[in-house]
Amino acid sequence: LSEVLQRLSLKVDGHNYRKFTHILASLPKRELYESSVEQLLVLAKGIYNLNTKSQSGTFIRENNFNQQVSVLVFVSKDAFCTDLRDDIEGELTAAFKGKILSRRSMLNDDYLAQWHFIVEKDSSSATLMPVSEIISRIEIKTQSWNESLTSLVHQQWPMEQAIVFEKKYN
Repeated sequence: LSEVLQRLSLKVDGHNYRKFTHILASLPKRELYESSVEQLLVLAKGIYNLNTKSQSGTFIRENNFNQQVSVLVFVSKDAFCTDLRDDIEGELTAAFKGKILSRRSMLNDDYLAQWHFIVEKDSSSATLMPVSEIISRIEIKTQSWNESLTSLVHQQWPMEQAIVFEKKYN
């Protein structure tokens, strides 16, 4: 963890340093042990950006040693429910043609709640769906109304006009 924090080049007594320390401390132990420094760096920055923008997000890491996939999903506390969790599990088992080995949920003082899924892939078949598509399918399910509106506005209008609409209706 200290190497990840060093590579971020943050002041030890600064606010962002404490934020990243909290992010890393909140990760499942499995992620800390099985991820490389580079993977942890990308994950920590991604989670930081989600928290800053109060957006949902998904991170998938395939394990090179066995047929398991680690999936971290962050959603707003308002969206955190069993039905959504079941939908996400359905997406994961279909995408990896496997089964859920474990799931863990975490709620804390942050805006976002977290699920950690371990999926065992079917060893007889390769993943047919690209990881980016799996992430996209999960994020569509986890988007809040505001996130969906923002995404739609940015697809339909030029950047300057989209920003005006976003400020007006968000």
